[in-house]
Amino acid sequence: MGDRWAVELFAAILPPSRVKNVNVHQTDAIASRLVGLWMGGEKNFGRFTGRVRAAFMLLDNAFEHAPEPMAMVVDDTFIRLSELQQRESSLEDDIHRAQDDDLEAKFGSQLQLCEFLHERFHRTLAAPYIVADALTRTGAPIAGLRDGDGRVERRRIAELETGRGLQPGTLTDGVEHHLRNSAAHHLYSVLDDNRVKLWDMDPKTNLITWGPVEWTFWELHTHVRRLSVTCSALLIGLALFDITNGRTIRARGWGVAERPRPRRRDIVKSELYGPAEWFGFAVESVEVSSGQPLVIGLRVKGDTILEQTTRILVGGAAPRAYQRDVRTEWGLLRDQVYGFLQRTYDIHGGYDVVRVTVTASDGKTALGQLEAPLEARHAMLEGKESIADLRARLTMDTLADEKIPVVLEGPIVPAV
Repeated sequence: MGDRWAVELFAAILPPSRVKNVNVHQTDAIASRLVGLWMGGEKNFGRFTGRVRAAFMLLDNAFEHAPEPMAMVVDDTFIRLSELQQRESSLEDDIHRAQDDDLEAKFGSQLQLCEFLHERFHRTLAAPYIVADALTRTGAPIAGLRDGDGRVERRRIAELETGRGLQPGTLTDGVEHHLRNSAAHHLYSVLDDNRVKLWDMDPKTNLITWGPVEWTFWELHTHVRRLSVTCSALLIGLALFDITNGRTIRARGWGVAERPRPRRRDIVKSELYGPAEWFGFAVESVEVSSGQPLVIGLRVKGDTILEQTTRILVGGAAPRAYQRDVRTEWGLLRDQVYGFLQRTYDIHGGYDVVRVTVTASDGKTALGQLEAPLEARHAMLEGKESIADLRARLTMDTLADEKIPVVLEGPIVPAV
């Protein structure tokens, strides 16, 4: 279901020449986001696609006008989003774990997500769009548009939406400052299993400025989800921008060139899952201690699939068909591990040393390990040296000389 929605979204927004730039991990990430939206209650996929299109076009047009400043702000925002997305995921987990008998947790977890979406996620996601608007419409100095945390003021987002004549709510649906204040300052009271009372107050006068209102749990959920959907539209707009322009940005050396900062262990682990699968692995563990290497445990998946072409049908007034070629290749274990480190450099590049241990598909049979200092992983990233030369840079490499199966999925392209 998620893959089909992702294909529909690509077809509706990206020109055919750019659909071929979509990598498997990008499709998976967007598909997962779309499924999450559906499970959260968002069913108007057509309207959502229109919002993503408006967001993407704003970024893409600004890139044509001023590519380097746009590359910088998008790169910087992506760096900040790794932590914020992990925080969002943790808050979502809190909501799902909250027990019906613990009413403070049941309602409070929704309100914690509400505050996070208002104060951190939405304002950070909106930053590239505000910069894009400044470069193409307002002429505002971009240096003063973001605060030290990479966030923009909420009023600027509303002014962008109005100034460009976008449909109301395209970039702001769900922004409710009174609800944000209620959540942030604990101005609410849980009444019973299904109702909560919320209000807002002027801190100077202690007078109520909003409410009190009584909402059911579902009404509270619906209000919070509106902003979550908006954040998803902005996030997918950024993803489509990267699909469209990422290769050019990296080829020209634009964007943020500084060494990546060390990421939290849980963030590293969550971000390695997708790339590991491209190379035939599953991530079993990620460990790090102060002053010690980042240790990544991989297991060979062992999956195989007969060569085939899968077809994806997109309905509507003019149905369209897309296809993706799928096949299994057998690659040397060492090549696959090196390729995995190359493709994930931005995730582990903040660590001085990375150790990778590999087991067979049974999860028990050891297939060796390697230890790669930063300079060796950077050489992998550049991709100019042979496997033998790269191995000579490592402080340890005991990987077995055997082949493993790798399931390769080609790009989604129009069916022939």
